Amino acid sequence: MNREESVQHFLDLLKKSRRGNFKVYIGMIAGVGKSYRMLSEAHELLRSGIDVRIGYIETHGRTETEALVGGLPLIPRRKSFYKGKEVEDMDLDAILNIHPEVVVVDELAHTNIEGSKNEKRWQDVMDILEAGISVITAVNIQHLEGLNEEVQDIAGIEVKERIPDSVLEQADEVVNIDLTAASEQTFHYAVLNLPAFQGVMYTAIVLILWFGGNMILKKQLAVGNLTGFLSYVMQVMNSMMMIANVFLLLTRSMASAHRIVEVLDEKIVLTSPENGVTEVTEGSVEFDNVSFKYKEEAKEYALSDVTLKIKAGQTVGILGGTGSSKTTLVQLIPRLYDTSRGTVRVGGKDVRAYDLAALRDAVNIILQKNVLFSGTVRENLKWGNADASDKEIWEACRAACADEFLNRMPDGLDTVLEQGASNLSGGQKQRLCIARALIGKAKILIFDDSTSAVDTATEKKIREALAARKDVTKIIIAQRVTSVMNTDQIIILDDGKVHRIGTHAELLADDQIYQEIYASQMKGGDENGSESL
Repeated sequence: MNREESVQHFLDLLKKSRRGNFKVYIGMIAGVGKSYRMLSEAHELLRSGIDVRIGYIETHGRTETEALVGGLPLIPRRKSFYKGKEVEDMDLDAILNIHPEVVVVDELAHTNIEGSKNEKRWQDVMDILEAGISVITAVNIQHLEGLNEEVQDIAGIEVKERIPDSVLEQADEVVNIDLTAASEQTFHYAVLNLPAFQGVMYTAIVLILWFGGNMILKKQLAVGNLTGFLSYVMQVMNSMMMIANVFLLLTRSMASAHRIVEVLDEKIVLTSPENGVTEVTEGSVEFDNVSFKYKEEAKEYALSDVTLKIKAGQTVGILGGTGSSKTTLVQLIPRLYDTSRGTVRVGGKDVRAYDLAALRDAVNIILQKNVLFSGTVRENLKWGNADASDKEIWEACRAACADEFLNRMPDGLDTVLEQGASNLSGGQKQRLCIARALIGKAKILIFDDSTSAVDTATEKKIREALAARKDVTKIIIAQRVTSVMNTDQIIILDDGKVHRIGTHAELLADDQIYQEIYASQMKGGDENGSESL
């Protein structure tokens, strides 16, 4: 369906129902042109005599999108103060009072500011539709509740702003904005560039030879003149082909440069304080009434009122279901984010008092999916400590049980890894990443489900080696009870809150959530939770 047919289809829907009609532009990623398409359609509706207005739009600084905002009636945003700052949001009451035929509402999954009638913008849209006003809106696919977990598994990013799948089911029309079709069409035209020029060039040669040959036969042209003229034409045509290729490459490079500039222009939010503390003396960690949300305007907190204390040298396990904010919790320790409320302390000092480089050197995080670069094993491991000797490297490899497979490799530490270490198994990659972290001089080691691809027997050996490091604080996020049952304490997170803290024996005795996790995983263990290895 082309744009004119799409607009006409929407016009037909307007006439059929008293309830407002609902059109959703859905995109795979940001920047695919959802806002641009909504505004383009609004202009066409306006030209058709429809009373269409902008209720809320985000242009994200894109010139072509900002240009389309001009000429469209705009309903002013509602202003209010939140935490001492003036913030703006869509004015639902104004939209209902003005009562246009169609309203454009961007960012369907947005969380409204405190004090709004509804918590979510999609709820505002439902109110607008019930009032008989048609809505054109947009949303990215990762915000759909039914796809949230899949997106988190693929991208490793937790999306907090979600809309129920039922909202999309109520839409009268859903338009999938994907650049694939446009890219394919552009590529088809691009690949015709060379054959088209070659066709023109060879046609010109044939015509020149035909007419030139006739002129030679009639003694109107010398052979040398024809040859020289043909040579000049070939040079001109070849130059034009090269210029055309340059323009194609220039278009691609300009798009890439635009994306690169956007990244370079991104403002740095977290900075080191002046005269920041440059040394972390010990590895104690304390959360003092910590709450955190990813955006200031978000109403829901990812973490709420977290208070806990981890002594230096302790081994602590963290358990919780998917989306319970386990990773979010540990990301506050090296100050990858700042807390919204409360204080995180490392070594007895607020993390905001440390120089960022010093703090992050003292905290090593080993993720489930780590990155290994092309190069030798030694070169990869020295990212943990560039000055590490071979003796220190082998000690770390033995602690991570990486020596088991390195000793079987002919070149040992000089074994060359392919890009992404594709010549190693998942468990071998994880063990090398653990070894890389152990080589560093960190005071705190955080294992974010980093032994998920390692067999139980090898994991037990790694835990025993880590337990011997009394001067290092170990925080283990895991899905398996066996990974944390021998730790000094276990923290159970539930929906961003600390549900319970205790030892394995304490939790097994009287905590229902821990008992359920244990019962589902430890069918082969004894009554005390001992492993059957």
